Amino acid sequence: HDAYSMVLYSSPGTVIEGVRIHNYGDGPNFNNAGSDGWTVRGNHLSYMHDDCISNDFGNSGLVEDNLVDGCYVGYSSRAYSGVADNSSKVVTFRNNLWRLQDMPTGYSSPGHGRFWKMNSSDGSGTDPRLALHNNIFRMDTPANCCGNFLIPPAAYLASCSNNIMVWLGSGDFPEPIPSCFTLTRDKSVWDNAVADWLRRHPNVPP
Repeated sequence: HDAYSMVLYSSPGTVIEGVRIHNYGDGPNFNNAGSDGWTVRGNHLSYMHDDCISNDFGNSGLVEDNLVDGCYVGYSSRAYSGVADNSSKVVTFRNNLWRLQDMPTGYSSPGHGRFWKMNSSDGSGTDPRLALHNNIFRMDTPANCCGNFLIPPAAYLASCSNNIMVWLGSGDFPEPIPSCFTLTRDKSVWDNAVADWLRRHPNVPP
């Protein structure tokens, strides 16, 4: 949980691209204010025991074309006390593949949390808003810990279109599905997208 693969301080405009990260706690962690305009693009993360991206100081950013194949929690933007109101900023997620995965250990229990860990569950927090476009998310089992929601409520969305949720658990998906998401139980949607991502990124280790 306390192993950070990358920690960035006061690094506006940083681009993290073509990186392979496996079996850590957090993925890229923007660990103070002053990193607005960061980009996380074309990376392959897997078996991450905590947050796959941490943005708890509310910087604006872009998460694009990543294969994130196994997280305890997807994205954290839960501001610490005293962090400024960043609700006018936006973090854009587009063309990503993002899967939650059960972990033998975690912040409080085995299993996995939720995709989005924000400062409030109703959109009243100080976190940047989210723009979600053309992403494929996958979840095989219900969340048992950590994070506010699986799909952000409307109050947290700056914009949203053409996302897919691959749900392979039993019963109904645990949250309402908004119009900017399509729910499917077809695992081949995920498998085909992963195969295509790996084909398009031959220089990133599988």
